[in-house]
Amino acid sequence: MGISVELNPKRVLEIGPGHGKYGCLLMEYTSATVDAVEVFEPYVRDFKLKAKYDRVTVGNGLEADLSGYDLVLLIDVIEHWEKPDGLAFLRRATEGGATVLVSTPRGFFPQGAVNGNEWETHRSAWNSPDLDGLRFDDRSTQDSFVWIFRPSDANP
Repeated sequence: MGISVELNPKRVLEIGPGHGKYGCLLMEYTSATVDAVEVFEPYVRDFKLKAKYDRVTVGNGLEADLSGYDLVLLIDVIEHWEKPDGLAFLRRATEGGATVLVSTPRGFFPQGAVNGNEWETHRSAWNSPDLDGLRFDDRSTQDSFVWIFRPSDANP
């Protein structure tokens, strides 16, 4: 949890929390309020997300209300969005004052619907040149790109 401690978030929003692993970790290791937006309602029930987050909203993460959050998590989510949508989201989040932590696979891995969830379809592959002028720290690994996007008003 070194990144979350380094950032010291007060309000965290996770888009597409999946099983809720990061919500549980953040609730245990930080004093942050941790909310989630999940597009596929059965996941809220099946993964008991309401027990792992302070608040869970069912809706499209691309349209999430980001106001008041200082950290937004996009862990294995951005590859499910078209690139223009993902870039617009990153700009909106950082212009609104949030730091955004993104993790995405290196390369494109075809994937369709999973468990009847069309939102699980992979629609894009990302790399650093795709980030079109956005400021970020690169914490990538051998298997995944990991980027931390800083708020647009933060010091370089």
